[in-house]
Amino acid sequence: MQGELSNSYAQNPLDNRADNLEKAIEYYQAALQVRTPEDMPVDWATTMNNLAIAYQNRLRGTRADNLEKAIEGYQAALQVITQKDMPVEWASTMNNLANAYSDRIRGTRADNLEKATETLYTLDEGSAEGLQAELAENQDLAARASYCLAKLGHFDEAIVTLEQGRTRAFSETYNATLLKMASETDQQTYTEASVQVKALEKEMYTAGQENTRSRAEVLADLKLARTRLATLVETIRQTMPDFLPEGLNFQSICQLATTLKQPLVYLLTTPKGSLALIVPAKGETEVVWLDDFSTEDLSGLLYDNEETRRYLHGTVGG
Repeated sequence: MQGELSNSYAQNPLDNRADNLEKAIEYYQAALQVRTPEDMPVDWATTMNNLAIAYQNRLRGTRADNLEKAIEGYQAALQVITQKDMPVEWASTMNNLANAYSDRIRGTRADNLEKATETLYTLDEGSAEGLQAELAENQDLAARASYCLAKLGHFDEAIVTLEQGRTRAFSETYNATLLKMASETDQQTYTEASVQVKALEKEMYTAGQENTRSRAEVLADLKLARTRLATLVETIRQTMPDFLPEGLNFQSICQLATTLKQPLVYLLTTPKGSLALIVPAKGETEVVWLDDFSTEDLSGLLYDNEETRRYLHGTVGG
C-alpha cells in the first residue's frame, strides 16, 4: 500500500510537484521498513529504485545531496536487479544511474563522466562479461566511449574522445617514425609511459573485483600516468610539432562552419549505432541519431565487398 501511494505521488502531474515528491520519498522510506532485502528482495529493490528516481527528480534540498542519494539507491537496487533475472528493470536502472553520474556535482567532472560512460558501455554490451571481453580486444573503444558521451549530451567530450582515438590509430606508424628522430631518452620514456597508460586503462574495467586493486587506486595511478605522458608529448612537440597532433573539438567544427558559411555534418559511427551532428553556419546544432547505422554499414558504403579490392566506391552524403 505504501509503495502504491508513493508511486501515485511521484507520478502525479497535478498539485505541487515539490510537495508530491516529498510525500513520495516519505512513503518509499516507510515501505522500505517493511520490504527488506532479506524477506522481499525484489520488492525492496524496486522500491529502492523508485526512491532513487524520486531523489534524482527532487526539487527540495540541495541538488548535490539528492544526486548522491539517487546514486546510492540505484547502486543498492542493482544488487538485486540483475541483467539475467530482470533485464528490462536492469536496463532502466543502469540508464538512470548513468544519467545521475552525468549530472553529479560532487567529485570531478572527468571522473563522473567516466563512470557514466562506463555504465552506459556496460548497458550497451548487456553484461559486464561482454564489456570486459570487448575491452580486452581493445577495438573501437574511442568510438564506443564517444557514443556513450553523446548519448549523455556531452558532444564536445564525445568529439574530442573520438578524434583522439582516430589520431592515435591513424598516426601510430607515422609517429613511430617521428619518435625515432627524438633522443634515445625521450624514445624510451615515451614508450614506457604509453605502455603504462594503456595497461592502466585496461585495468580500470576490472578494478574492484575479487583479487584486483580498488578502482580508486587504479584511477589515481592512471591520472598520474596520463599527466606524465602528456608532459612527454609536449616536450617532444618542441622539436617535432607534428608529433601526436590534436584532433578536432566541437568549437573548432562550429568555427569552421561559420568561416565556410555553410553547414557541416560530423558523423560518429560505432559498431552499436551512430549519430550525425548537423552544424549550421548560424543557429543551433541538430543531432540526428542513427541507431541502426553501424561502422559495418559505413564500410559497406565506402569499400568494395571483396577483401582483395578495398577501394572507395561510394560517397557518404547528407
